[in-house]
Amino acid sequence: MTPHPALHAGIKQILPHQMTTAGPVLGEGRGSDAFFDALDHVIDVHGHIIGMGLSPDNRYLYVNSRAWPPGSVVADPMQPPPIAEEIDLLVFDLKTMREVKRALRAHRAYTPNDECFFIFLDVSRDFVASGAEDRHGYIWDRHYNICLAKLRHEDVVNSVAFSPQEQELLLTASDDATIKAWRSPRIVRVLQAPHPRPRPFFSWFASHRR
Repeated sequence: MTPHPALHAGIKQILPHQMTTAGPVLGEGRGSDAFFDALDHVIDVHGHIIGMGLSPDNRYLYVNSRAWPPGSVVADPMQPPPIAEEIDLLVFDLKTMREVKRALRAHRAYTPNDECFFIFLDVSRDFVASGAEDRHGYIWDRHYNICLAKLRHEDVVNSVAFSPQEQELLLTASDDATIKAWRSPRIVRVLQAPHPRPRPFFSWFASHRR
């Protein structure tokens, strides 16, 4: 998947037998007209793409996009119309190549279209998370499309990542020069719950002697 500088996400399917390290790398040995492979599908989001992420099963594509005004036409990709401050988190089914559900909203960005940058997102089995320029990271429930948490920093949150071992542990990276680790309330309760002290073996043995 590759984001167009302004408005498109290009989809290229790579089959297992095509995944090899043999042969040219990054276009080496190709002619100038064949530097990039042909795309299998193009998704038009009618806005500026600033982040993408796949669901763990590779079925759904999540796209951070800042929309253009309704009805606007882009004649020159290098001179697009003004973009919205709201970030839309769009969801596409890569099996049908259709947008599914409604856009997730809550996070914001303020840079103009000639200065905007990637806001990385991540997707776990049940959640999707994203950074934002409003000094917060965000977590949504993938199934119910509701915002679950707003995670504060002191500057732009550029990137987020779920733990591959525990989806209720999230890292956020910010321009405030910090990386924060966030646990869900459930995990915090589990970690803070008192644990019974194990009884020494000989004490147990003595209490069970006849």
